[in-house]
Amino acid sequence: NEISAVCETILKTPSMPPFLNAKEINKLPKKAGVYYFKNDVGDLLYVGKSVNIKNRVMSHFNQDYRNPKDLKISGQVKIVDFEKTPTDFGAQLLESEQIKALQPSLNRRLRRTKQLYRFDLDTNSEGYKVLKIQSADTNSGKQGLGLFRSIRQAKKVLARLADEHHLCHKLLGLDNMSLREKGKLCFQVQLKKCFGACGGVEAVYEYNCRLEAAVAKYRLKVWPWDSAILVKEQDPNDADNVAFHLLNNWQHIRKIEDEQELEESGYRSKKNKLPKGNTKNSEPFSVNYPADLDTYHILIRFLLDPKVVALNNLRIFQLEPISGG
Repeated sequence: NEISAVCETILKTPSMPPFLNAKEINKLPKKAGVYYFKNDVGDLLYVGKSVNIKNRVMSHFNQDYRNPKDLKISGQVKIVDFEKTPTDFGAQLLESEQIKALQPSLNRRLRRTKQLYRFDLDTNSEGYKVLKIQSADTNSGKQGLGLFRSIRQAKKVLARLADEHHLCHKLLGLDNMSLREKGKLCFQVQLKKCFGACGGVEAVYEYNCRLEAAVAKYRLKVWPWDSAILVKEQDPNDADNVAFHLLNNWQHIRKIEDEQELEESGYRSKKNKLPKGNTKNSEPFSVNYPADLDTYHILIRFLLDPKVVALNNLRIFQLEPISGG
């Protein structure tokens, strides 16, 4: 047991990559922010974020290399740059923006998605609720649910919902064989995974209630403020490490340095002044696309629950548009 414990400790000890100088590690802070791995000619390999940059960077270099990505990083990395943020909130927003803008070769998650898809909720001629996959920018006039990066992902979610809630594959558009035959029961009925809504066997009300419950969590959150908001994030251990984020309709518009910059963006605080804080080192960045799924998920995780807001040392200030702005 003692030998096994020693071996396990050795295996968990980070092993420095062959081209990485120890100075690159020693300069890293144990603070929240984003880190950048680059190769010997300065090409960007990977962007990541953490509440503790130094510890997270070192975790990529464990001797057991838990995934192929870390092995590739270890074989190429020579430079590690970083950018501190006051909290994990700013780190997540910055990581998402930087991956989309810089397209690092070893990042796959958070890449910009040119086309998003949703479920359109409708009612067929028999009164049963049906879901159809549509492009998110299609103005169908139907109630939209969810946002997905691909048709394949949307179909995968539909199949899972069907299995978990005994929904009809035919009414969800997943049973192509029986779609052409009106009134024919889908194959899932034989497997007792569908109660016969496809053939009018199950009561319309019962099926519709079950489908509505199944998709309830995919309803997009409504922006809960009257206008834009300003979010202040502050390092709990450093009063001078502060950033202000201008947000509206689930979009991160930019970082704000002072009241003049806020007014130039077309807004002012309802109290007509910004909270105090040092943001002289903040570099604004913009969201260049109208709907970003990653930003949406980050904002709903951090901003909708007052307990989460307080836990992450955030403050929310409501703004109002400047007339003519």
